[in-house]
Amino acid sequence: MMTNINQYSEILENQIKLFNERLNKDIGIKDFEDLNEDVKDIYSTIEKEKAHLKEDIVLPEIGIKAIAMLSFLFNEETNVIVGEWSANDYFRVQNTFSGLISQLTNGLLGTLKLIEAGLDYQARVLFRNVTEMSWLIIVLINDINWLKKYIQGERHADFFKAYKVRNKLNEIENKTQLPKDIKKLIRTQRQEIYKFYSEIIHNAYPNPILGTLVSGFTDGDYMSPNLFGKISTSSQKTIAEVNTCIFLFLLMFYRALRDVHGYKVKEEKIDFFISRSVILKETFIKGYFLTLQ
Repeated sequence: MMTNINQYSEILENQIKLFNERLNKDIGIKDFEDLNEDVKDIYSTIEKEKAHLKEDIVLPEIGIKAIAMLSFLFNEETNVIVGEWSANDYFRVQNTFSGLISQLTNGLLGTLKLIEAGLDYQARVLFRNVTEMSWLIIVLINDINWLKKYIQGERHADFFKAYKVRNKLNEIENKTQLPKDIKKLIRTQRQEIYKFYSEIIHNAYPNPILGTLVSGFTDGDYMSPNLFGKISTSSQKTIAEVNTCIFLFLLMFYRALRDVHGYKVKEEKIDFFISRSVILKETFIKGYFLTLQ
């Protein structure tokens, strides 16, 4: 049965009447209209103040588009992943990577949208899921045996617990020809992300409490209460972590395409999505290193 706003208003009015009768109160519908206006004012302030993050958002949006284009690669190309596959299994492989990369894209986008809505703490909760998904994809693109286990959809907990995925990532990175300083950066960043966001996702004290007291971008706007959302200077750190996640993903995913699967963009061939992804990827990486200076 569908409901509408008039029905909700009628229910609210009845509840106000019952409450007043039982407790001899004098609450009216205007009190709730005023509350709605207060919330609208908060949303209006958020809409104005998110301009403070406008430049910070540009780089991750480039990276997100680079990843998004990869979701089409497995539909555009028929022989991306090496190995002996039945037609049915390879179809599942294509759908698996396309789906996971789509969800990764949406998760990164959702993180930015929550930040722009003034919900930085909630953005960090989602980001924990996003980072683990990016690590899972890297493992699957690098190890055919793990990929075969994954697409069977059985005993997921036995093979794909978070610590097992992280251990596998360490193994994969140790085998790469990446410079030692890059390997160290990758491992350090992942450890920091996992520890920090583990505390948030499990609501370890005092993270939830501190998450409701945020600093804005204007003078004197320090440790203000965040209820219904507030644009925060803390979001710049969150965005920096998002950039690092994108950087590590693109670095390791493209390395696997080249070194594990022998894939490369072909000359004189129409490959709409991968070509654009490569250009966006290089743009993002150069921009990312600029942010580190």
